[in-house]
Amino acid sequence: MQVYKTSIRQGDGSLSYQIYNNERMIKMHEGCSGSFENGKQVVDKIRMMGFAKQPMIMPLDIKCEECGEEFTMETHEGKCPKCGMVYGVTPCHAFDPKNVMAAGKDY
Repeated sequence: MQVYKTSIRQGDGSLSYQIYNNERMIKMHEGCSGSFENGKQVVDKIRMMGFAKQPMIMPLDIKCEECGEEFTMETHEGKCPKCGMVYGVTPCHAFDPKNVMAAGKDY
């Protein structure tokens, strides 16, 4: 997947970033109010923001929706050790396993 990043200088001198992937724009600075249509969008965002490998404050126990394997997700991006399904959760929503979304196998 190709990713494109553009920066826009705001009137106050600050920079605003917009990230595009090959499907469409991913809004990057929505704070905790951002919503996602699917797990790929979540994983794309946390990767681009540098959160994918960051440890979560509280690891979450996840049951893989593909194979049923239970595993502990310790970073904001996790992968089922049995089937390779990739999962993601934003830091703002990492308090509840219900917020973790599947992105796809080996995504």
